[in-house]
Amino acid sequence: MGSGFSTNFPVNNDETPASCSHLPPKQLGGLGDLPENCLAMVLDHFDPPEICKLAHVNRAFYRASCADVLWESKLPENYGVLVKKLLKVYEYDCRLSKKDIYARLFQTIAYLRQIWWLEVEGHVDFYFPTGIYSLFFRLHLGKPSQGQNQHSSSNNQEIHGWTINPVQFKFSISDGQNAMSKHFLNKQGKWLCYHVGDFHVKESYEPTKIKFSMTQIDCTHQKGGLSLDSVLICPCGTKTHGIV
Repeated sequence: MGSGFSTNFPVNNDETPASCSHLPPKQLGGLGDLPENCLAMVLDHFDPPEICKLAHVNRAFYRASCADVLWESKLPENYGVLVKKLLKVYEYDCRLSKKDIYARLFQTIAYLRQIWWLEVEGHVDFYFPTGIYSLFFRLHLGKPSQGQNQHSSSNNQEIHGWTINPVQFKFSISDGQNAMSKHFLNKQGKWLCYHVGDFHVKESYEPTKIKFSMTQIDCTHQKGGLSLDSVLICPCGTKTHGIV
């Protein structure tokens, strides 16, 4: 699409097509001569990376590429909520010490060396588009090596107690939906996403509160050697590495 524009309409006002060379220079025009609102309407047909590239053509394209009316259609409908959450995080970060800010630059993974009672709970408030979503716990039997994400050479001697009874995963939604699944943790050496269940969002961008938990409270034996990374929520059917 962009190549068609550059062929039929000279962007640089100094360029003169051979077929129009007999016309006086003032009668020649290109996309650069269009009003900025018209250029913004043209740019609206391009993806954001293409818009940013076209902004380098000339000043008119640059000014048109900065128009709010152009970018509003590219933003998700819940961008206001996302910005508010980002600003809250920024305000919190401003009160942190430089050491704490440095620590927040890197991903933190919980490693359970040896325990009797396992109970992990959390919640999240978010504004989802309408659709069906899946919730996973991302776990790894063993301690991952530094600098490695999908594979590890962990100390397997610390892994014990996960094949006697299953771990129970649960979540509940503020509208009454809930799900539960049980999994034995018996696959070592890589990160796995344990599927808890699916939930349906009927109203777009309405506040949705999700409570989730992971428990193994059989105190008859010790358990150890488990890494817990995160809870993952994604549209149902999304390809996720290592789904269980």
